[in-house]
Amino acid sequence: MIKYLEFINEEANVYLMKIGSWVLFGGNIRSTVNPIKGIHAKIVNRGWDNNNHRTFTLELEKPILIKKLDETGQEIKVETNLITVSSSQIRSLTIIPTEYLEESKAGHNMKYHCTKTFTDILNDIGFQIKNLNFLDVSFFDTNENNDEMITFLPIGKLKNSSELKEDPYKSKFRQTTKIGKIFRKLNKNLTDVQVEKFVNDYRAQWKYYFNLGDLEKKLQIVTGDRIPYWYHMDRYVKGGGTLNNSCMRGPDKQKKVEFYSKYPDKIAMAILLDDDDKLLARALIWKLDKPHGVIFMDRIYYVKTYHSKILENYAAKNDMKTKSDGWNLINDMSIKIPYEQKEPLPYLDSFKWDEKSKEFVNK
Repeated sequence: MIKYLEFINEEANVYLMKIGSWVLFGGNIRSTVNPIKGIHAKIVNRGWDNNNHRTFTLELEKPILIKKLDETGQEIKVETNLITVSSSQIRSLTIIPTEYLEESKAGHNMKYHCTKTFTDILNDIGFQIKNLNFLDVSFFDTNENNDEMITFLPIGKLKNSSELKEDPYKSKFRQTTKIGKIFRKLNKNLTDVQVEKFVNDYRAQWKYYFNLGDLEKKLQIVTGDRIPYWYHMDRYVKGGGTLNNSCMRGPDKQKKVEFYSKYPDKIAMAILLDDDDKLLARALIWKLDKPHGVIFMDRIYYVKTYHSKILENYAAKNDMKTKSDGWNLINDMSIKIPYEQKEPLPYLDSFKWDEKSKEFVNK
């Protein structure tokens, strides 16, 4: 019996197998004499077999030999450029969007990979990736010394790098190019004007990731009533990001947020301000009882991703454990605070009250 997830994936593929679409064979099928792995074909018909299963007629660009039974039941070989496959056989097919057929035929089958910093910058500038599977270069990374150049691994060198068991991001085969060329590969529908805008936006964001010195001077640690003060949305830099969408930012939440101000020996908060003393990012800092002496930086709320990076850098320099790197997911944490249950609680990102142990815990 077919597994549930396989059934769902099969149904999704059946829906995508539309007349006029193209597919790439990922393996051979029993009815063919010639190997067809790596061959492209066009879907020219959809139908049903005698068992009420979906069938698809595929047209190859060149004829091949297939095995077929004649009228006497004898197996014969017939030359044809049409192959019929069942819905169960399409699992080995890759459906090719028409706009990427040329790339696929050219053997551009690298999947999109990149570093976190590269992803963060693209997110900050609102760049949408359209091509995730038909690339001739991948493993993208920023260039720390040049704001309009990036590094990558070309498809022709991937095998060499793999054979040497290299980290693809540190491979000796990596190359460099201008970011505009990569933008065109990742989204071929962009106009020249759009590419130019994204290049300028990329260069503007790049400087914040590699020249953070001035902004770092605006980072402060606050405790007591300064925590509710900086939680209030009136102090935020306007815009998007997780900061301006945080659930505890409103004036109606101030009573709950006061909880953080009552335990300055256990709770502090890192804040990042702009030149007008408006909030760009914040993150609670907890002094844990378990593990004893560990300082933990909780979720970072920010306007732009690079604002978060500044707080992450601060945590790293001060030997703090962080939610950003998932430390809380693999470690048990607890904090002893003389909390009374009638006291209103704010939303706690990483902790919850444990009535049995009378502690705030993460698991």
